[in-house]
Amino acid sequence: MSKRLTSGSKKTGGKSPYLVGLTNLAGNPGTRLELDLEFSLNPEWTNGVVELVGETEDFHVELTSLSEGVLARVTGEIPTTAQCSRCLDEVGDTILLDETQLFFFPEKLEAARQDAGDDAEDVLAVSDENEIDLEPLLRDNLVLSMSSLPLCEPDCQGLCPGCGERWDTLPPDHAHEVIDPRWAALGDLVKTLRDGDEKQ
Repeated sequence: MSKRLTSGSKKTGGKSPYLVGLTNLAGNPGTRLELDLEFSLNPEWTNGVVELVGETEDFHVELTSLSEGVLARVTGEIPTTAQCSRCLDEVGDTILLDETQLFFFPEKLEAARQDAGDDAEDVLAVSDENEIDLEPLLRDNLVLSMSSLPLCEPDCQGLCPGCGERWDTLPPDHAHEVIDPRWAALGDLVKTLRDGDEKQ
């Protein structure tokens, strides 16, 4: 049975709003706890192209007690918005989040970081207050799931460089006369001379 909880939307007393307490998770390895949580969505969680929609979202969190720490699995469906990289139309999408992260107990943390080597900074821990902070898991995986080149359709033809209209709305014979800029300058000179002759 899962428990319904709501996370704060702002940091309180310097604490992350993505903290989850482990008081109800028994210390015996293999014990599980399921929670349905509502977390705020930070507008800064973006790759510069795709943005999250809405201020909050629901997540399902499964916590499993292990001998070295707590295994957290977080799932959720997070809507996003962006502009098509070809035609600039709005593109709505949904990130299907399903990520797992191990949080080490304080007494196991140092050994885990040594084993991680260059990735030691990515090792997360259960706090002294018996809490885990899901912010790194949510932030990193949501941003990494965002496309750098979103498309409204896989076969989007983009925009006509001559008029800026979508190619798929234009007739098959649509075209623009392209004049070499060197000849264009000569054409302007001829027009100027012709206008001068007409005034005389």
